[in-house]
Amino acid sequence: QGKTLGARVGDEVLLELPVDAGSAARWFVVEVDEAVLRRKGPAEAQPDGRAVRIAFHASRPGVTDLVAFRATARDAPPERTFRTTVWVR
Repeated sequence: QGKTLGARVGDEVLLELPVDAGSAARWFVVEVDEAVLRRKGPAEAQPDGRAVRIAFHASRPGVTDLVAFRATARDAPPERTFRTTVWVR
């Protein structure tokens, strides 16, 4: 959260975010430069049920903010926000 991460072109960047059991809220990625970090698919629930993992492919050199929030819908007020900056070399 709030840190700067480094990656190389071709790397997989994994974003793992906590979830609350029984909550209707889910995580939405609301900001990322897909030319730099391309999302590889939907969020995957982890076996323990306490997190989801979202995978990205570092496509080309550049910098992007990566912002996600947890809410009951994309247009609902966020319950929690995650933000980081990713530098791809």
